[in-house]
Amino acid sequence: MLEPKKIKIEDKEFQLQPLKVMVALRLDKKVITLLLPLLSNVKDLDSEINLGSALGKFAESLQNLPDDEYESFMKDLFSTVTYLPKKGIPVELSEAMDSAFQGNITAMYKLAWEVMKYNKFSPFELMAGGLGNLTTLISKENTPNEENNGSESVK
Repeated sequence: MLEPKKIKIEDKEFQLQPLKVMVALRLDKKVITLLLPLLSNVKDLDSEINLGSALGKFAESLQNLPDDEYESFMKDLFSTVTYLPKKGIPVELSEAMDSAFQGNITAMYKLAWEVMKYNKFSPFELMAGGLGNLTTLISKENTPNEENNGSESVK
């Protein structure tokens, strides 16, 4: 069970609460779809990642996501986050997006990253176990083929 967690992003404070499991599962699917192209060419822990290429693939993934779906994704991701302003009462982030992030979109992305880590989205859990776990998951070399999947009887 995840316990509530307070975090600070730049000069703003937020309280994270767990997402409902089915919401988290749906969002996790989108995160996997967005992040896997970044790591598709990584072979092992010693491989170097070409940052320019990785960012290009990420931008391409985002570009393929319609605006309304992207906005819905972010709203769902922040649905259990409370904004804790320095002066004033705590408020659901959905009601305070402009005051929390206007003029600082980067802070919004930092919070999104923290929410995904906090809710233990698959890519973050797999990376916590080492990049090898994540690359094993996405490696085409590890998919079963017809020759060795055990479907033929032994004579």
